[in-house]
Amino acid sequence: MNWDQRQQLTKLVVEVEQAEKSIISQMHIRVALNKEMDVKGVQQMTPDIFRKAVTYLAGWRSCALGEPQQEAAMIAQVIRMWVIIPTLKTEVEQFSLRQFGTSTLKDLDYWRMRCVLALAMSSWAEHWRGKSS
Repeated sequence: MNWDQRQQLTKLVVEVEQAEKSIISQMHIRVALNKEMDVKGVQQMTPDIFRKAVTYLAGWRSCALGEPQQEAAMIAQVIRMWVIIPTLKTEVEQFSLRQFGTSTLKDLDYWRMRCVLALAMSSWAEHWRGKSS
């Protein structure tokens, strides 16, 4: 990766942290990014991985800002949260099954998926606020 690409990722990490209202640190964001991209750090990112990293961080930022998203993007954000906080998966699946009769996210329509995403985001924030207390 060149210097400009590194700067772009750093800027996105800072924007994600700000969108998350600093409940999650840049370090945690970078760890999650590296895990998702299956690299140890930016020095291992190829141009293809860099593009995926930008998409991952931009989606995270958009979600944290509460911007409208397509169903597939909402599912991706819920799964992102599950990967980082595995216990969230059970909570979300149980809620979805109880409220909507299915725990399969792709079976949910737009409004039900927004509801599931809202629950996931609320639990996500609660988890990180508890870590900083």
